[in-house]
Amino acid sequence: MPTVSSDLRYAVASAVAGGVVFAAFSWAAEGEIDWAGGAAFMLAFGLVVTVALVYSNREEEK
Repeated sequence: MPTVSSDLRYAVASAVAGGVVFAAFSWAAEGEIDWAGGAAFMLAFGLVVTVALVYSNREEEK
């Protein structure tokens, strides 16, 4: 599946951007960064973006 690697490239960038936004909101709300929550958010967000990109590419191929 050659498209999975390109999908991962976009998913990782999206997850990192989401993690930065999570850290900013966490710091603004609590005064400190929730590292464990941020890591879990980035992992879940990256997984969802990857699945969405792979699924959308399969729909385009039909």
